[in-house]
Amino acid sequence: MAEYIWDEADDLGHETMDAQHRELMALVDLFSRSADVDALLTKLIAFTQSHFLHEESLFGDYPDGEDHRRHHRHLMLILTRFAQSYRVTSEPVEPWAAFLRDWLMNHIRTDDRGLAEYLEQKDGARAVV
Repeated sequence: MAEYIWDEADDLGHETMDAQHRELMALVDLFSRSADVDALLTKLIAFTQSHFLHEESLFGDYPDGEDHRRHHRHLMLILTRFAQSYRVTSEPVEPWAAFLRDWLMNHIRTDDRGLAEYLEQKDGARAVV
């Protein structure tokens, strides 16, 4: 899997979310080079959960919050099931990492961008969150 190069067009203008998105993508890119996939999965699951909780703490009365939260829960289920499966079968991670990279970028470009735009309208300016 080719290394993902972050495109600044995917920045949302919220420093914490942008930094966390970059970190998530960096973790996904490590799968093709990691000697300890199990440890990387554990780190990815913990970081993703923390990131999702941070985003959800920003929802307030965000009208799409419940759908957004549902997407988070769905990915956490996928991550957990893949980790369980990998620990039993040691299946190749590249196809799964490619799926995860695509899922995350779609989520950032749609769901998270919608949240960022809502926060910008609500707060009147882009904020560090």
